[in-house]
Amino acid sequence: MKKVISSIIFSLVIVFGALSFTANTYALDCGSDGKCPKGYNAQTDTTTNKCTCINMFGGDDVQSVGDNIGLSGTSLPQIIGNIVKVILGLFGIVATVIIVTGGVKWMLSQGDTQKIDSAKKIMIAGAVGMVLIVSGYAITAFLISGLLKTVGA
Repeated sequence: MKKVISSIIFSLVIVFGALSFTANTYALDCGSDGKCPKGYNAQTDTTTNKCTCINMFGGDDVQSVGDNIGLSGTSLPQIIGNIVKVILGLFGIVATVIIVTGGVKWMLSQGDTQKIDSAKKIMIAGAVGMVLIVSGYAITAFLISGLLKTVGA
């Protein structure tokens, strides 16, 4: 079970790590004068002779990206709080799976006391994990709400 959990955590780290290094490209058509706005570089397509303004890292366009994905009125503490809540929610799903696994193991034990004791330990570990996750969620919600009041967001 430890191997499964550690491989899930490792996979999540790899996926989120890879996603964090992807570069977005933002493009605009060049104006009638052929000039690009601040933060953009002009590139001309040799086949169509069309001018495009490219901004590899967002730059001035970051605000419009935030508007498009629904983050325009969201402060940084709110974004961080939402990320923490999602992560704790995922951990809650893992804890629930651990508890259910213990229950299934208990049902399939066929009265063997060693298997029942093993299943009980798994279920207790899952329940303790669930208590820790709910506590972490409550503490995070309390701290983020206090931080938002302090910042004034």
